[in-house]
Amino acid sequence: RWLLPHLIAAATDAVSSSSSSGGGAADVAQQLQQLLQRYASALSGSVASLQQELQQCFGGQQGQQEGQSCSVAVSRQLQLLDAAIFVLAEPVQVLLALAASDAASSDSLATVCASISSSASLLVSGLKQLQELVCQQLAPGAAYLDSLLAGYALSAAVLLVSGSCTWATVCLEAWSKAVKQIRNKKKPKKPSAGPAPVLQEEAAQQALQGLAGVQTALASCLQGLAASCSSMLANKQADIEGTLLAQYDPSSNRNVQALVGYEQRVSVQNVLLDAVKAQRQVLEQVKTSADKLGKRTQHLSW
Repeated sequence: RWLLPHLIAAATDAVSSSSSSGGGAADVAQQLQQLLQRYASALSGSVASLQQELQQCFGGQQGQQEGQSCSVAVSRQLQLLDAAIFVLAEPVQVLLALAASDAASSDSLATVCASISSSASLLVSGLKQLQELVCQQLAPGAAYLDSLLAGYALSAAVLLVSGSCTWATVCLEAWSKAVKQIRNKKKPKKPSAGPAPVLQEEAAQQALQGLAGVQTALASCLQGLAASCSSMLANKQADIEGTLLAQYDPSSNRNVQALVGYEQRVSVQNVLLDAVKAQRQVLEQVKTSADKLGKRTQHLSW
């Protein structure tokens, strides 16, 4: 409860630190590094083991081929996707600190930008992987009688849009705004023969392209979630209820008849109607959230 809010705050504190001084940005980067160590220790034992697990799950080292599912549980994949955001945030904050101070050596800049590119690549892969998995679980074909989705499918969709996608959106917004502020602050009033600003270096440009790739993958994930929810919501509630009630009509189903006969207070129909109603509410919430976040990702630039 304490660690996650502080991690998010440090990961998104790019704007205030970049507008103040390079020292302030460096302090934020150091604080984020310390928080990430505590987070990794709780999640995977150490930063090194966490990065290894991220590479195994999202880096294509599991030998996964088309048609094969990841052997890592969905709940763990969602945790790793959250972690991938914070792992990326650390070198991003370091780059912003270097850019704010304009005191980066070529070696240090290259190292930081390479870390951003590799971490962004893992996050892009994770977003695509979870998008495919969750959207498959939300498809009508995955639902019972094409009508009733499994609870774990709805849970995964909620966690993906309210957790990872929300945090990624907030981080990208903060980093994009910080980049814009640094560019404006470092823009020379007169042509100068001095060294180019850090963000104009080729390595930094490639790192920013990596963040743009995360933005694209995030937008695609949100669009996919919204489309999957829309597909399920396209079925009229009355039709879904009719299909399920016909299947569980005590007069035509011996198992249901035996259940109702054993306990007269049991009302299968009411349970089904409540389940359908609750499912539609969750789908509408996920779709609304995905649409709102998707619109926010459209206004980012690097």
